[in-house]
Amino acid sequence: MLTAYFVANQKYEEARELTYIQFPSRFVYHSDDKTWTPRKHGTAIGRLIYVHPTAGDKYYLRILLNVVKDAFDFEDLCTVVGNGTAPTVNSEERNHDDGEQVIIGDKFMIPRTDHPHESISNAAYPDFVSKYLNRAYLTERAILSPTNVSAHEINSYLLPKVPSAEKEFLSSDSVAFESTPE
Repeated sequence: MLTAYFVANQKYEEARELTYIQFPSRFVYHSDDKTWTPRKHGTAIGRLIYVHPTAGDKYYLRILLNVVKDAFDFEDLCTVVGNGTAPTVNSEERNHDDGEQVIIGDKFMIPRTDHPHESISNAAYPDFVSKYLNRAYLTERAILSPTNVSAHEINSYLLPKVPSAEKEFLSSDSVAFESTPE
């Protein structure tokens, strides 16, 4: 059906004004010869095809099919954003396991210092000591941490700044049957 859509875009001028999802509203698909032809009477409700986001490339193709008009081939779908390619690391500098290089702007980077937890905390929670009771202030910010150890280190830096008495609560993941009363 998708390749027939490309052919119909080349053949019919009015087809170029429709996305793939809108196509069934003005065109009829003939499965016997795998072609799309213009509807002779009225319109029909288009199809909405669901693809789960974890399906990867299939999901992104469906998203593009909701947006792109006037596509004559698959390359036209791929070149919607930029020139169809993402910047990659120089092939001499990477091995086969490396992915694509993503360039992050300087305004999103926290400069390296001798006290990284302080830098991260100050960037995410400026003026923490005076605003720690403000729920909106806390919920609209987050520090993304790659490991639980890093999260614990950042929490250990921030929590002593809250003026209160410290109390430790212990927990366990499971209870052994030997220690439970019968």
